[in-house]
Amino acid sequence: MNKYPYEFLNNEQLYLFFKSPVKGNVSIFLDDGNMVYRLLPYMNMTDEFQNGIHVKGDIDYLFFSWENNILDISRNVLDEVEIFTNKHLEYNDIYIIFSEAPFVKPILNESAQVNNLILPKSISQAKFQKWLTNNRHANSSFQDIRRTITIKPD
Repeated sequence: MNKYPYEFLNNEQLYLFFKSPVKGNVSIFLDDGNMVYRLLPYMNMTDEFQNGIHVKGDIDYLFFSWENNILDISRNVLDEVEIFTNKHLEYNDIYIIFSEAPFVKPILNESAQVNNLILPKSISQAKFQKWLTNNRHANSSFQDIRRTITIKPD
C-alpha cells in the first residue's frame, strides 16, 4: 500500500470510493495527458447506463471492486481497473463527474486492445475539456472533481 492515496505502482488495482448526499448520476474518466478514457460506466453495461450510473444519496459506493459491488450487476460487466505505466514516473488526472440532473456523455471512440490490454472508450483531451465546459454552463448541478494521481514503476 502506498503512503499517499493518489500514488500508484505499475499494475496496481484502482478503487474509487464515492458518496453523495443526494441522488444523481456519476461517471468517471482518466486523462493520461493526451487521451481521456471513460472508466465508469463500465464497458459492458447496457445502453441505459451509457450516460452515467444512477446513485442514491448517503450510500457508500466502491467502484471497480467485485467484493463491494452494490450496483447489482454481473461479474462479467464490472471492470476491475489496473493502473499502468511504461515511464519512470507518470501523472494522470481522474475526473469524477456528478450531476443531480441527467447529462449526456461525450462522443467516444470505441475501446481498443493494445499489447494484450483493453483500453476503454476514449476521447481527445481537447474535446473532453470542451464537453466539461459546455456541461458546466448548461447544467447548474453538474460537478467535476479532478484528482491527479502518480504512477511509478514497480
